[in-house]
Amino acid sequence: MRDLYVKSGQGFVLIYSVEDPHSLRDLLPIYRLITHLKQGQTVPMVIVGNKSDLHTQRAIPTDHGKNLAREWGCSFYEASAKLNHNVQEIFTDVCRQIERWRLSQGPVVKKRTLRIPGSRPDSDKKRYGKNRYTSQAEKSTPCCSVM
Repeated sequence: MRDLYVKSGQGFVLIYSVEDPHSLRDLLPIYRLITHLKQGQTVPMVIVGNKSDLHTQRAIPTDHGKNLAREWGCSFYEASAKLNHNVQEIFTDVCRQIERWRLSQGPVVKKRTLRIPGSRPDSDKKRYGKNRYTSQAEKSTPCCSVM
C-alpha cells in the first residue's frame, strides 16, 4: 500500500525529530524508496526538522538537516508543530514545487469519456442535449496522503 502512495505521490514532506538521531537516519530508506519508485526522476520534496521548540533536548544540529537537504536536492525547514512555526511555509513550499514540477512535465493530455444516453438514468436528465464529454481531470479531485 505504501508503494502505491509513493508511486502516485507528486510531492513529499520527510519529517524527523530534532531530539531523536534515529529519526534522521530513518529518512534514508524512505528517500531511497521514493527515488526507486519514481525511477530516479526529481520530485518535489522537503525535509523538516520538527520539534525545533525543544532547544534543551536537541540532539541533531540544524546543519545536519541542511546538509542532507543539499545532498538530496530539496528544501529544508525546521519547524514546531506545537507552536505552528513554519508549518504553513512548508506546505506552501511543497505545493509550489509540485506546481512547477507539473508545468515542467509539459502539457497535460486530458482523456475524454463518452457518456451514452440511457447508461446512467440519473445523469441523462441533466446532460441530455449538452456536451456529454467529461475529462478525467474533472472527475477526479486531488488529495493528500500522510504516511
